[in-house]
Amino acid sequence: MTGVTTWNKSTAPAGADGWNLTTDVRKAIETSNFPVPVSTVAERDALAPPTGKYAGMQVIRTDLPGCPVETWDGSAWQGVSWVPYTPTWGGWANLGDGFVSTGSYFLIGKLCHVRMKLVAGGAGANMGTDQLAVTLPFTSASDQVTVGQGEWLGNGPLGGIQNLFISNPPSNNQASLLSPGSGTGIAVSPGSAGYGWAESKTEVHTTLTYRID
Repeated sequence: MTGVTTWNKSTAPAGADGWNLTTDVRKAIETSNFPVPVSTVAERDALAPPTGKYAGMQVIRTDLPGCPVETWDGSAWQGVSWVPYTPTWGGWANLGDGFVSTGSYFLIGKLCHVRMKLVAGGAGANMGTDQLAVTLPFTSASDQVTVGQGEWLGNGPLGGIQNLFISNPPSNNQASLLSPGSGTGIAVSPGSAGYGWAESKTEVHTTLTYRID
């Protein structure tokens, strides 16, 4: 018996049966709610149950470390796997030739945890005096301000490890980098607040957990 392959990669009997064996067994398999192994995002998105994707439907992402499970919530896939993205760093006069910007995030429902990293480039790098900011993968919820933390690994005359805060306003897809301190000191633009900067080896690492709409 060769059987037939169902949409969720199970095999059901094939052929004519006096009591609708194929139909009955296939229906039982397709109504079973178990995670479906997928090896790419495209394969996941192409899954097509007879009545369409349903809330609670799950897949196992074999293309990601740890093979995490993702669940369809009725409108989007939700899971706890790290997803890469490239943040944009604003406010610098010049990030320098060959700078590197990396980031990743994971979602738990409407809660997003994101981490970002910037490594200064070479010739031409200049921090300037503007307010510094970094983009986030999603726009934040409309009713809150969220604060995260980070480290500035400076180089040059003012090198060393320095603490920094990042502040994400409501309904915004970027976070400002704020200088540590108290009172009016925290509002000083980091570009003029004494952070160590050089044309190479300077790094900025930040993390933020915030809610999305």
